[in-house]
Amino acid sequence: ERAAMFGPRLHDVYSINTRSGKRNRILKAVKFTLSTSPDGRFLLFVRGGHIWSHDLRTGKQNNITSRLKTSFTDEQDDTLAEEKRPFSNGIWLTDSSGVLLYDRYDIWLIDPRGERARKLTDGRRKKLRHRISQASYREENQGHIARGDRIYVGLFGERTKQSGYGSLILPTRKAPGSDWETHLLDDALMLFLTRARDADILTFTRERSDQSRDLYLTGPTMEDSHKVTETNTFQKNYQWGRSELVNFQNTQGVPLQGMLYHAQICGTHRGARDRTPYGMEPSLGLLCQSSNASLVAADGLLGKIWATPKRITLAERSSVRSSHFCCAALVASSTSCSLTSLSLTLPYLADK
Repeated sequence: ERAAMFGPRLHDVYSINTRSGKRNRILKAVKFTLSTSPDGRFLLFVRGGHIWSHDLRTGKQNNITSRLKTSFTDEQDDTLAEEKRPFSNGIWLTDSSGVLLYDRYDIWLIDPRGERARKLTDGRRKKLRHRISQASYREENQGHIARGDRIYVGLFGERTKQSGYGSLILPTRKAPGSDWETHLLDDALMLFLTRARDADILTFTRERSDQSRDLYLTGPTMEDSHKVTETNTFQKNYQWGRSELVNFQNTQGVPLQGMLYHAQICGTHRGARDRTPYGMEPSLGLLCQSSNASLVAADGLLGKIWATPKRITLAERSSVRSSHFCCAALVASSTSCSLTSLSLTLPYLADK
């Protein structure tokens, strides 16, 4: 009773004969069951931080990741759960001969019996996450991927925040396939890669904090991309802000990151450098001492008169009245954040 109230939510798994209705328990007290193979023979589940397969035909269970020097569950998860969440449920090949699994950065093709495994990408060295894009799926494959198909993969730099796309062709028994190739990787957010149903044409979106989201058209190798929309034609009429990625360390020497947002001054109070009388941009930086925090900030000015700049530590930020900023928000994880060890130079805003 105590385990049911305070422990993890576990469940048993049964196989049921659809003709006789007879039940057979095949898994006991598991937290994560993943996907089944297209032929219905193998079921994947998580136990002890590894991915296992259960053969519904023979009843044999195999740890298919134990020999690999990587983890397919999120070991950096800071919750109290003993069994960490896996990075994926597993994407099966149409012939059930293999399943595609994610570790933190890469994609692996693994035999459901655990006899063979092949790493298809090389993202760990640069901390570049590889995840299969929706453009890889064909309607006739019902959510699976066929050998010989081109797999499109979304990229995201864990530290650089760059994003983009690459691809590879899965090997067949007669052809070796193709090695990994990076097509796009830039300081921008690229999303929603989509493939046309009856043609080798792809679309995706691209955006930055200083560039509105636009739609791009490209071919299968993504060598030439053409912008086909212009969603923010009036941007040139305004003083647009910009953002900057900031790398720093906390007092324990842990490398962390934050976002620094720079606003452009609108109005008549302009200095020699077309900014402030002191050649400074009004800026707001929100930095959180939590490695898995998400930082969101935006700033602007409300037509105040500039006084002399003042150095303000983040711990003193509460003394600056919120009316001086149009918007400022911090979204963090459940881990508490300490903002006392960093400081920014911000122009002090005096009342009229």
